[in-house]
Amino acid sequence: CAALCDGETEIRLNAVNADIEATAEALNTLGATVTRTSNGYFVKGRAIGGGLVWCGESGSTARFLLPVVAALGSE
Repeated sequence: CAALCDGETEIRLNAVNADIEATAEALNTLGATVTRTSNGYFVKGRAIGGGLVWCGESGSTARFLLPVVAALGSE
């Protein structure tokens, strides 16, 4: 949600896994700026779509981002 909004968001996490990293990279591809921090992630929003989104082996990333890409009008 933070990637789709205007502005900046700090997301604090206790742990990070490969699925979270794949989602962050995919959102960067879509135009948001998602940066890893020592406490989680910092997101500068407004993903606009475009580019090849690679989900790696993350099924959750694919499931979460398919409707986002569709809503953005991306292919």
